This record gives sequence, structure tokens and C-alpha cells, in this order.
Amino acid sequence: DKQTWGSNYKRGMVTAIKRVFNWASKAGHITVNPLSSLEKPEGTHRDQLITQKQFKQLLKQVHDEEFRDLLKVVWWTGCRPQEIVAVQAYHLQDGYWEFPKEESKGKRHERQVFLTDEAFKICKK
Repeated sequence: DKQTWGSNYKRGMVTAIKRVFNWASKAGHITVNPLSSLEKPEGTHRDQLITQKQFKQLLKQVHDEEFRDLLKVVWWTGCRPQEIVAVQAYHLQDGYWEFPKEESKGKRHERQVFLTDEAFKICKK
């Protein structure tokens, strides 16, 4: 009670602890999971946006051209971090990336990331 942990941290801790007891129950090490009805706190969104001015200041600090290009494409598209590191030439379509559902978050739906003209030019390089 004295801790000032955020709800996302608490949720992660409850998930981890419940996982151990679920495993022990399934493996037969315990007969009943005493935490099966323990509820997790709601997760919260952690959106931290930077301004156009902050982004320009960031780019001034980056001297590697390829990394600057990567940052620009992320900024222009709003893609997920795992998408920018996983994207390959075969994902590139005419003006967008297409990730098949097997490579998409959740693996249930294909995902398209639409590119600005500038982002498309960088991807063509």
C-alpha cells in the first residue's frame, strides 16, 4: 500500500504472479490456484507525443543518414516500432507496406502502413 506503482506496473505484476500459479496448477504441483479469481487492474494508454519542433531538434542530433531516414519514416507513418525493424522489400507495395497476418501484431489481420511520398522515396532507396 505504501508503493506508488502505476496501474500498468501493477497489472504486469499481477499477470506475472498469476502466470506462475497457473503453470503450477496445470503441471500438477498444486491442486487449486488460489489466485484464479484475482482481478488485474485496468491498463492505461501511455501516449507520449513529441512536437514537430522537438522532432526537428532530434534530427539535428542524428548524424547517421540511414538512422535519420528511419526516424523520418516512423514520424511520417506512425508505424509500430516492431514494424520499422521488420519491414523488408517484399512488404513494399505502391505507396504502402503490407504485412501478412502471420507477421502482424495479433496475427489475425493483415496490416497496411500507408506511406507519405517522402517515406516512399526513402523506402525505394
